[in-house]
Amino acid sequence: QGRFSHDLLFETVLEGIPAPIKTYLHRQAALSLEKSQGNPARIAQHFIDANEQDKALPFLEKAAENAERDFQRIDAANFYERIANVLEAQGKVDEAFEQLRKANENLTGSNLYEQSKHLINQMFLLAHTDAQRAESYHARAEYFIFQVRDATAAELAAREGLKYASSPQKYADLLGNLG
Repeated sequence: QGRFSHDLLFETVLEGIPAPIKTYLHRQAALSLEKSQGNPARIAQHFIDANEQDKALPFLEKAAENAERDFQRIDAANFYERIANVLEAQGKVDEAFEQLRKANENLTGSNLYEQSKHLINQMFLLAHTDAQRAESYHARAEYFIFQVRDATAAELAAREGLKYASSPQKYADLLGNLG
């Protein structure tokens, strides 16, 4: 109960702080945490809350790398997706696509079907080269193989992806999906 009332008090106080002051406080918190080599995820969130997404990116990347290193694949996927959102908002579509690919890769084999499907759909929305389309179909095929366990849907996705595969490696990956 103490934690609950503490959270309510925090939220009430936070709501009463004017936006410019909140932004300033978040920036100061980020700078202080950065100086003391604090948790990269917390630093990134403070920079985001201070409307300084560019400054948040390297900390989100470090948080994603740390999560991968520690086999926290779901956390890594979430960080990569956040990076993709920032990059997409900045118009860096190719870089955002790559971050979505990394996010999805971290969820392969998990039971987070809806999140995987969402990431793959986002990949398709950003894909504007044949290589990216092939990668998106490869991700979809792997989703059907490892998560949904639907061989027919996986085959259809892989065959569609083969139409776009330009590199021997991606062609081989998609052929591997045909199994």
